[in-house]
Amino acid sequence: MKRLFILMCLLVFSFACRSGRNTAPSVYQSRDKLAVLGYEFSEEDFVKAIKEKRSDIVKLFIDAGMSPDTTLTVGKYQIPVIFHAINSGDDMTFQVLIHSKADLQASVEGVSVLAKAAEKGTPEMISLIVKSGADIDTRGYQGMTPLMTAIENGNNGAAWLFIQSGADVNAGDNYGFTPLMRAVGKGNIDIVRELIKKGADVNAETKNGTKVYKFIGGSEREAMEVLLRDAGAEF
Repeated sequence: MKRLFILMCLLVFSFACRSGRNTAPSVYQSRDKLAVLGYEFSEEDFVKAIKEKRSDIVKLFIDAGMSPDTTLTVGKYQIPVIFHAINSGDDMTFQVLIHSKADLQASVEGVSVLAKAAEKGTPEMISLIVKSGADIDTRGYQGMTPLMTAIENGNNGAAWLFIQSGADVNAGDNYGFTPLMRAVGKGNIDIVRELIKKGADVNAETKNGTKVYKFIGGSEREAMEVLLRDAGAEF
């Protein structure tokens, strides 16, 4: 029995040693590759690679042990690098970060990763975040949902994706403004039509009693009136 115990201990020790030899070299190899390419293994150079949109270098940094949640300084704020990838429309670097388990619950001044993607991100970015399990109706600035943020910023690809993914089309922000009101105000016929298809209330009111049709304006006024009337809006 004693011999069996010793043998098992030797096997466990041997496995641990082999595991260590297999893991450590990959980290150092990645760091060696970075050095050959002219990058030091430092947060400064990692951020530099992010800004250069070098997704291949970013992947090397992460393989070498760099955290995907590293931040960069913008004014008085510390911004997670995933926010920079979204802002710059860098899909490839964004994918590297998200597949490396970057924190999707991170926020800057109340703005979540999903809200930032709704503002400036691509549909591909948003799809990855939604598939990761993020709350599609999470509240941000003034109680706005990502769908509202997308509409407000004219990010139609993002708005369409949120609608098709089951976002609450009747959610109201802190003032009672709904996604439909915002789309009507923007004169965005296509998004208004999609919202109505998904059950948006054409007779909703803000907290001060302003109805949807009151937001109509601009060059699409006549077409918007017809669309809302056909959907049952009361003028």
